[in-house]
Amino acid sequence: MGILGCPGRCGCGRRGPWAFWRDLAIYFCVFSVAGHWMEIGYCTLIRFGLVPGTYDPGSQIWSDWLYPFCVYGFGAVACVLVLFPVKNRLERHFGGRVAPLLASFAANTLACTLIELAMGLVLNRPGPDGVLPLWDYSDMFCNFMGQVCLQNALAFGAAATLMTWVVHPKLAAFLRQVPEGALNLVSAGMGAGFCLLLLP
Repeated sequence: MGILGCPGRCGCGRRGPWAFWRDLAIYFCVFSVAGHWMEIGYCTLIRFGLVPGTYDPGSQIWSDWLYPFCVYGFGAVACVLVLFPVKNRLERHFGGRVAPLLASFAANTLACTLIELAMGLVLNRPGPDGVLPLWDYSDMFCNFMGQVCLQNALAFGAAATLMTWVVHPKLAAFLRQVPEGALNLVSAGMGAGFCLLLLP
């Protein structure tokens, strides 16, 4: 069965295009907001000097805690569609738990780093003054063009690994237990609320 019919490789276990895309939309909405909260937690660690880095106290991160950071929603969808199947393939190839987990972490870290670099090169171009407008890792250890750095690569890799090994399987199992009608209502309400959160 093709990807539109949810072949099972993504772990959602649903049949039919509507249920498949509806569940992905739920993931996108939930993790767009949850990703914002993750940013808050990470910047709080920086604020108190527990991890290296800089943070902007005037950033939108702090002003509206419910504002969706859509990049994390897309990241969650990528975990379901790409990184979770990669994790399953690694488990079949290596067997056991430790080797596939380490290989999955390495693959996830590389994927997240390439995504952040691509986004940076498109959206985070330096202005006329040479300043990167959205983020700048130039002072961070092992950075590339100020767009990516080792610390954040490892952090994103850890988050993606947690998503593919723990969060997605448990959330997919939970969604399978919810009646279709209830999920349809929840997704409709969530979609409407999500659009309202994006309004200025």
